[in-house]
Amino acid sequence: MNEKTEQLLQSLAEKLGTTVEYLWIVLVNQAKYHAIISLIQMAFIFAIVFTTIKLHIKFSKKIDGKNTIYYDKEELVIIPMVLAAITSVILLMFFLAGTSDLFSAIFNPEYWALKRIMSF
Repeated sequence: MNEKTEQLLQSLAEKLGTTVEYLWIVLVNQAKYHAIISLIQMAFIFAIVFTTIKLHIKFSKKIDGKNTIYYDKEELVIIPMVLAAITSVILLMFFLAGTSDLFSAIFNPEYWALKRIMSF
């Protein structure tokens, strides 16, 4: 760590009434919990996107050799599926954006803690 980071940690520890060493240990241990929370959030995102894709496939299949639901009830299905597609794309972007932070919290908690301190 450079001198500026150590000063930041020292001032933060003084404000919290603790030592720098204890503060660093707490931050590194917090990486585990951050990783668990991120995994749960990513599981929910995956489930929503997966369900949206499955519904799209279901609505795209022909019913008894006839037209698809998209074709028969176009006015009822199009708006919800467009909204679901937009939601899925946004959630997929969140999923991909959180992947880097998740891996650093799991495999390198010291880096994760340092990154958190530097963001202050």
